[in-house]
Amino acid sequence: MVGYPGSGKSSFCKRNLNSYERVNLDELKNYSKCVSLIESSLCGGKSVVIDNTCPDTATRKRYIDLAEKHKVPVRCFVMNTTIEHAKHNNRFRRIAESGTQVPGIAFNTFKSRYQTPSVTEGFSDVLFINLAPQFEKKHSEELYCMFQVDNK
Repeated sequence: MVGYPGSGKSSFCKRNLNSYERVNLDELKNYSKCVSLIESSLCGGKSVVIDNTCPDTATRKRYIDLAEKHKVPVRCFVMNTTIEHAKHNNRFRRIAESGTQVPGIAFNTFKSRYQTPSVTEGFSDVLFINLAPQFEKKHSEELYCMFQVDNK
């Protein structure tokens, strides 16, 4: 996965890749724990999705190298979400879901480091995903749309 914080990466994973082992650096707290989970999952024949921002080729290369070591193909899903929309999602998560808010600097850091993924990095495919929010309650959808900036 590649995308801004709040771009919909985790939601996409949970909806579309729920049979995969989801590896998230924020949850595991360090890269070595991520590698350990990736290694054990791949050795067990399980598919893995890296649910991190992965803004640049150097970051993605570490994961691509692990996949190549295990002789598994790597697809890249890029969230096609603007910085404004990601910030909106971040605010919504804090207000409606009582979630934690990502600090503003994280968006600018991602933007400054971002390099568009390419198959030349070792991906079998690079797919751009449009955010498609889904809501369990009508009130949540109304709240989400109320302050949306870019109407995407």
